[in-house]
Amino acid sequence: MALVQSGTFTGLQEFDFVAPSTDSYTIQGTIQAPNIVPGMSAYGAGGGAGTGTGGGAQVASQVVAVVKLNSSTKYTSNAGDRGFSVGINATAGDTIKVILSSSLAQDEQLNAIQCTIAISEGPL
Repeated sequence: MALVQSGTFTGLQEFDFVAPSTDSYTIQGTIQAPNIVPGMSAYGAGGGAGTGTGGGAQVASQVVAVVKLNSSTKYTSNAGDRGFSVGINATAGDTIKVILSSSLAQDEQLNAIQCTIAISEGPL
């Protein structure tokens, strides 16, 4: 029976998986990130009614996903991509890593980013 493992984590983190056997693996991920409105807190614009403050245009997330096999980069997403799918051939004991990073300060806020990863073993 082919292995299927999944998990969800929040924040800009790293997800590690050790290949249990020599085989092909598919790594799929979905990234959920808010569109940020500059000058707005989680509780509104502040400033009160009629002040004309309300932030600017929405800023898209700049999250980048990197998939590595041991220390070799196998895939790098474009900034702001909301998902990815990568096929990797691994040997038993190899480490597959999914690393999320961003240069946008709003993406670095606690729980701003959520990522669901699914890893399945078998033919690509």
